[in-house]
Amino acid sequence: MAALHNTRQEAFARLVFKGLPPFRAYPEAGYRPHNGSPYRLRDNARVKARIGELRSQATMRAKYTVETLTDNLELAREQAYRIENPNAQVQALLAIAKLLGLIVDKQELKANVSSMNSEELEQAARAELGDEVVDLLMAKARTPEPTHDAPNSEN
Repeated sequence: MAALHNTRQEAFARLVFKGLPPFRAYPEAGYRPHNGSPYRLRDNARVKARIGELRSQATMRAKYTVETLTDNLELAREQAYRIENPNAQVQALLAIAKLLGLIVDKQELKANVSSMNSEELEQAARAELGDEVVDLLMAKARTPEPTHDAPNSEN
């Protein structure tokens, strides 16, 4: 099914698909606010079919993205095992973990930290990263780095 011919119905279907309640999607799509009409339009056979189609398309994209990539990476890992290539096995496992969100390479603070004092910075970091991560970072920051003396060349 292609987009609905009625542009307001199409806009309404897309807004409801995105999670907007019908009573909010109705005026956003260009209709005059009305108590019962948003729910009647949502139950319209064509609109209901279009919302279902949009959900199906989104499900297929998400399914392909996660399941197919994970399956392909698992096949690569198995092949690396068969040819006894541990580096390739580890790389495939790391890629799977990243894809599934088990490993995060980098996380940005959403706050503007340039004008914060140390207490505000710590609070923002705790809000974004969690107490455990910030506690580890703070402990590491308080631990002095070992000094490596240069060898004595006066002999």
